[in-house]
Amino acid sequence: MKALGIVGSYRKGGINDTAVEAILQGVASAGAATEKIFLADQTIRFCNNCRNCMQEPGTDPGPCVLEDDVPGLIHKCLQSDILILSSPVNFGSMTAVSKAFLERLACLAYWPWGTPAPQFRKIPGKRLAVLVTSSAAPALASRLGGFHSLADLGKIAETLNAEVVAKLHYGLIALKHETSLSQSQRAAAIRLGSCLADLSKEGWVGKLKLRAIRAVAQSDLPQLPYVGPAFDRIASIPFRRTGR
Repeated sequence: MKALGIVGSYRKGGINDTAVEAILQGVASAGAATEKIFLADQTIRFCNNCRNCMQEPGTDPGPCVLEDDVPGLIHKCLQSDILILSSPVNFGSMTAVSKAFLERLACLAYWPWGTPAPQFRKIPGKRLAVLVTSSAAPALASRLGGFHSLADLGKIAETLNAEVVAKLHYGLIALKHETSLSQSQRAAAIRLGSCLADLSKEGWVGKLKLRAIRAVAQSDLPQLPYVGPAFDRIASIPFRRTGR
């Protein structure tokens, strides 16, 4: 089993970085191989929307005319069983480097000239995803639709054919110049990671465990219950997958 953490924050050692690290620690404790990548350390050129990568059919990512680190990063994502996708809220959405990475995932869609809309490529394998974000506002704000970072991260997961099984929003992070996870949050994030590794064996029981742990792991307001799946599909990409 392989777990990959992708950090879209520009700050190493901050909330997003340490949350991803804690989750990966929990996954590693169950025997999985883990890796963490900072998008800001990668060379990611801007997509120019030429659609060359979307013309050829098949399940493999379409070839991009740009030469940088993105193809290798996509390969690592597709070779992973668990993805931890993270970005803080910047101006209501995820960071620019995270958005640049999302746009380069266009190669995972099939959209030949003359057709009205794209379709996802039918990527082999099944991945689980955890989404992690943080903001100055309370965590509840993300559940009320005030920010889009979780929905944006969800687009990355969906494009990579990963099932989102948990979402963490760490709120009120601007009250101090340097903010870190509390001891209980870090411990819960580690437990969440170990539960991720066992999820495939525990089925729906494992999903209930994840939701219970998440309420403690994320929160400046841990007593608030999960409000349900209604918000989980907000702003998801309405593509359908294709085997062509």
